[in-house]
Amino acid sequence: MAPGAVATINYVGSRNGRIATTVTANAASVPGGPVPYPDILFQAPYTKSISSTDYNGLQISSQFKLHSGITGTIAYTWSKALTTGCDGYNSGCVIQDPYNLGMDRGPAAHDLTHVFASSFVVPLPFGQGKRFQTRSGLVNHIIGNWQLNGILSLNSGPRYSVFTDNSLSNTENFNGAELANLEGNPHASGPGYTLDKLHPINYFAFANPALGTFGNMGRNTLRADWGRNLDLSFFRAFTLSESKRFEFRAEAFNVTNTPIMGFPDTNLGDGNAYQGGTFGLVSSTANTERQLQVALKFYF
Repeated sequence: MAPGAVATINYVGSRNGRIATTVTANAASVPGGPVPYPDILFQAPYTKSISSTDYNGLQISSQFKLHSGITGTIAYTWSKALTTGCDGYNSGCVIQDPYNLGMDRGPAAHDLTHVFASSFVVPLPFGQGKRFQTRSGLVNHIIGNWQLNGILSLNSGPRYSVFTDNSLSNTENFNGAELANLEGNPHASGPGYTLDKLHPINYFAFANPALGTFGNMGRNTLRADWGRNLDLSFFRAFTLSESKRFEFRAEAFNVTNTPIMGFPDTNLGDGNAYQGGTFGLVSSTANTERQLQVALKFYF
């Protein structure tokens, strides 16, 4: 460990109960069975405080400063977030069977198992009194007092599920969609095509469940593209007096211009992309392209 470095290790855990969850008010308790209130013709969704969420995380971080003036932070989190059916208040709810919430207990869509972040500040060794200096005071003034800053972030990528026609369960449950059956390796190439960035899952690995059954796929068992981003900036301070100075900034966001693919189409009923459909096809990115900006700030 670098001299002057400080490291911390924390465990963070939380549990929330009686979470608002949207369910179908009059679903049948068994496939093909009668609904509890046959006189009610409209299957309306309603919200009940019946589910729970859990979070457990190990957090490790360190701050350091080297003799050269380089400072930085490193942080890593290993965690798991679990929810039942919903990923937010009245949002993203998929309760296949309101009488068996355990069926839809699983990782949250926002669950990121691994999250790494690091930042650093590097004073550049140029100018008067630095490792690289010239005999010219003017040149030293121009090339001196610059610093390089950076922020690097990496994560596992958000989770998602594959859905199909919610009428297949034959329970009159019209809240959201039913999970599909998983019948193969979703990450293996299928007949006649190869996985790539725009087709990240093997759509032949999924099928509709039989009529009167629920899909066997676990909730949010697939992950979208993993997150990675690097921002860099150059700063230079021009001191005018003890209380006044200019600061020049040149900043680059997503400096590597790395595209992060968004979620593929998760509706099995849309048909696969190689047969004119869109299921399994990624049509957007989850981040923005490289952005550059220059700024001049005056502090007083």
